[in-house]
Amino acid sequence: MPHISLDNYKVCISLNDVNSSDIDWSVTSFFNMVGAIFDEHSNLFTFEKPPNRKNLYQILSDTKNFFVEKEWKVTFDQESENVLSSRNKDGKSFEIAKKMGSDIKESQFVELETPSFFKRTLYEHQRQSVKHLSELGNAANFSVPGSGKTTLSYAAYSILKNKGIVDKILVVSPRSAFVPWEEEFLECFERPAEKVRLDGSRVDSHIDSDTNNKELILCTYQLPLNHQYAVSRFLEKNKVLMILDESHNIKNMDGKIANSLLDLSSSATRRFILSGTPMPNKWEDVWTQFNFLWPTLEILDKKYIFREHTKRKQNLGDYTDVIHPLFTRITKKALGLKPPNFEEIFVPMSRIQQRIYDAIELKIKKEVENLHKESITESIEMDKWRKARMIRLIQTASNPALLKKSDTEFNLEPISDEGLDISELIDHYAELDEFPPKLQEAVLKTQELMKKGEKVVVWTNFRHNIDTLRKLFDQLGISPLWVDGRVPKDESEDIEHNREKMIQDFKEDSNPRVFIATPASCAESVSLHMYKGKTVCKNAIYVDRTYNAGQYMQSLDRIHRIGMDPKTQVTYWLFMSQNTFDERIHKKLGKKIDNMYDLLDENLRVIDLDVTEKVLPSKEINDHFEDLKESLNLK
Repeated sequence: MPHISLDNYKVCISLNDVNSSDIDWSVTSFFNMVGAIFDEHSNLFTFEKPPNRKNLYQILSDTKNFFVEKEWKVTFDQESENVLSSRNKDGKSFEIAKKMGSDIKESQFVELETPSFFKRTLYEHQRQSVKHLSELGNAANFSVPGSGKTTLSYAAYSILKNKGIVDKILVVSPRSAFVPWEEEFLECFERPAEKVRLDGSRVDSHIDSDTNNKELILCTYQLPLNHQYAVSRFLEKNKVLMILDESHNIKNMDGKIANSLLDLSSSATRRFILSGTPMPNKWEDVWTQFNFLWPTLEILDKKYIFREHTKRKQNLGDYTDVIHPLFTRITKKALGLKPPNFEEIFVPMSRIQQRIYDAIELKIKKEVENLHKESITESIEMDKWRKARMIRLIQTASNPALLKKSDTEFNLEPISDEGLDISELIDHYAELDEFPPKLQEAVLKTQELMKKGEKVVVWTNFRHNIDTLRKLFDQLGISPLWVDGRVPKDESEDIEHNREKMIQDFKEDSNPRVFIATPASCAESVSLHMYKGKTVCKNAIYVDRTYNAGQYMQSLDRIHRIGMDPKTQVTYWLFMSQNTFDERIHKKLGKKIDNMYDLLDENLRVIDLDVTEKVLPSKEINDHFEDLKESLNLK
């Protein structure tokens, strides 16, 4: 009679009561598929336990069915029995969770009590989300950026911890979110977190010692992919609440990172997903996120079924009833913040800058007029071409010196001289001792605000502009803090000069300061508005903007967030070169941002948003390129 048991990291199948002659090729072939080793003396098959509970269930279930087909009676130890019965338990728990989620969302009154060790006072509009997360245990929060999702999670965690369900948190997030999670822990519990940031070089051999007596464990989305076995063992040995912050990072159904986290999720005790934009591109973006919450059940069917269904329906269709009870959402309107001011400042270009801009515009116009209708195979290259032309106009309107610089953010080489009669002007622009008027005016506005005691964030999309702005500020005796892709991420890379230190110095300093950054480096998971319960920054200046509405919206939310005094007036100063593509971008972004906030105030919608420049959808590029053609009178 076969007996199956789990022994630490091994699966053992004992065939003690089976004659050797009955262990034929079918038996050995079956176990060879999972890499089992057979000991002829003890009639024992052993192989490594899979790193996640879902795969282990499948193997045990297949093994049981195999022996049943051979008409061999099979027994299991208690741990194996628990794994085999887990799917039925998960199915029942899921049905209970759906009913509970619906009841909480429909309830007019939220009865909620947090433990005494949770010190922060929740806003009334946060209580429903905390109750939903803590009661369901495996749930989503899709509140808008700046609504306090970290605080909601800590409040729910405190309730689960008080019940003895969990005692550690593993946060998987962009690296830029590490400091906010650490800072919010202190605010929520009035004590520093016993914490560790998982380091890839140590994880495989030191994860047990590094996480021992640690309550808050942080890692990037990339780490579990390369250290799956170690992370899964940590999850299985401890009672862990696993949180995916900015969970849209696993939206890709076929992505390696997404699948590595799906494999790990079944080993966590409880699971939360957090995102202000769960469906940045299409309906299928939520498939991996919700399967992370309930990994053993495939609550949204096989991926190809879900993909085809949502593509055909252009909505969630039959899956709405599954998804709707599992998430809550706090809208921008519910935050009660004073609407921000948008100050438009139009700056005439200098004579030389105007000549360069007119020549670039004319060159692009001629190229567009000579375009032929591209084939399907050409369309990808044409997307790159279209995007490059639009960036060239934005660069010229901002600072013509950018045209002669390699640009890693937009993957552009220095502009070619071919066909340009002002190539010499471009070559020597940086040597003409001329700073673009728009940058000069932005610096003067910053100085004016600082003289009033204000801190200011200055946004630009180009690294060379940061260098130019630093020179301009230096001339005024102002020493700016700055962050772009060149700055190390944290103290593990450079203890003195890193992004976290720059951000912290900006917020901590009691004096007026200026912080210059690119949206790509600081638009997501960073708070710049408050320090120790006080509003420290309410002004942001935009030197230039691109068509990436996702990054723009995220950057706006860095200083317009929950926690600030509702009477605080946030102001965005939008600098544009007069009569240039800047103005077209401004109008387009204004309409799109309004539409996005409307959609974010609804329950769950695709909002055609992605903060990653490199994967900007083809439709988005074409839409803006049509706008460019209109500006060139080429419709």
